[in-house]
Amino acid sequence: MTTVLITGIEPFESDPTNPSWDIARALDGTQVGGATIVARQLPCVFGVANETLVEAITETSPSLVFALGLATGRTEISPRAQRQMPLA
Repeated sequence: MTTVLITGIEPFESDPTNPSWDIARALDGTQVGGATIVARQLPCVFGVANETLVEAITETSPSLVFALGLATGRTEISPRAQRQMPLA
């Protein structure tokens, strides 16, 4: 079975929720085209978030990773290239 990892970020400062985590959590366990979606929450701390992402990848061995985030004031989806930032 193929695994797709989707991550969202924990709420930041005074925000009660983070839509990136709300979306990831809602998709957790969903089956799509023979793949199972697995969600993990990342901390809102830059260096720690990378470590947590590496742990999630190691744990789940996904074929594909979607890392969701939130940028204040942005109203569009902004795709980023894979391997833009080294993880380890």
